[in-house]
Amino acid sequence: MERLKVFIGQEVSDSGINYLKEKGYEVVYAPSKNFEDWAKNIADASAMMTRSSVGCPAYVLEAAKNLKVIGNYGVGVDKLDVKKATELGIQVTNGPLSNMISVAEYTMTLILALATDLARLDSETRKGNWTKVRDTTKAMEINQRVLGLVGIGNIGSRVAEYAHAFGMEVIAYDAYAKPGSQHAFITMKDTVEEVFSQADVVSLHVPLTSETRHWVDKRLLSLMKETGFIINCARGGIIEEQDLYDALKAGKLAGAGLNCFEQEPIDLANPLLTLENVIVGPHSAGQTKDSIERMSLHAAIGIDEVLSGKKPSWPVNFR
Repeated sequence: MERLKVFIGQEVSDSGINYLKEKGYEVVYAPSKNFEDWAKNIADASAMMTRSSVGCPAYVLEAAKNLKVIGNYGVGVDKLDVKKATELGIQVTNGPLSNMISVAEYTMTLILALATDLARLDSETRKGNWTKVRDTTKAMEINQRVLGLVGIGNIGSRVAEYAHAFGMEVIAYDAYAKPGSQHAFITMKDTVEEVFSQADVVSLHVPLTSETRHWVDKRLLSLMKETGFIINCARGGIIEEQDLYDALKAGKLAGAGLNCFEQEPIDLANPLLTLENVIVGPHSAGQTKDSIERMSLHAAIGIDEVLSGKKPSWPVNFR
C-alpha cells in the first residue's frame, strides 16, 4: 500500500516529523523560502505543514491535486489563505494550545517589566546612573490593579489566571465568548470601551482580521488612564502604531509592551523604538523550546487525524 505523502516546506522541530513517520507517512521535508518549490512538492501531497509566520499563498494550494489537510504550525492563520483552502475542500488545523503557556508567561513578563520600570532601571544602572534612576523610578505594584483583557480565549484565560494569582482584578471583553465559560473571578464587560477606560493594564489577545485591523486607535487609546500600560502579544496590525506613539510621546499613556508589529521585521525607523517606555520583542512570545516542540507535534496530530478519518481536535475551517 502506497504511503500518503506529507510535505513540509519550512523548518520545524523534529517532534512533528517523527510523529508522522511513526504513523507511517512519507514525510518530504524540504525547507525553502521559494513558494515555487512548494508548488512542485505539493502536487501529489496529501497533507502539508505550514508555519503561522509564513503561511501559504493561494496559487500554491491550487497546485495541489490531492491535498486533504494543512496542519498549521502555531495558532495564527492570517498569513494562510484559509478562504482558498476552504474553496478547494482542504481542511485546515492549527495548534491553539501549543504556545498558550509561553505567550501567557511572556505577557505577564511584559506587565511586570513595565510596572517595575525594569528596562529603564537596567539601562540607566549600566550607565552608572545608580542614584538618579533609583530615586526617579515610577515602579508600582500590580497587586489590586485592574487587568483588562481584550479576547478571553486560551491565551487570554491563562493570562487571567496568572494575573489573578498576583492579586490583580481581571475584567475582559470578548464578542465571541460563550456566557459563563470564563473563570468566576473574571468580570466580563459589554463593550471594549469599558475595558480600555477601567483597566490599569490592557492586554490584547485577538486574531488579526478585517474587523480588528487598526482597531486600537486614537479613540480607544484616549480612554486609557495616563498611568496605564498596553500589551500586545497577538498581532501587530491590531494597533494603529502612529496613534500609539503619539499617546506615549504626549504622556497620555505610561508605557507599552509590544511583541509584534505591523511590519515585521520591524522598520528600524519606527518611532516607537525611540521611546524608553516601550519594551519590544521580535514576535517571539510563543518561541520557547517547549512551545516549539508542541507546535510541530500539534500540527502533525491535526494532519494525522484528518488523513485517518477522525474529527480534528483543532479545526480552523469545516468545524
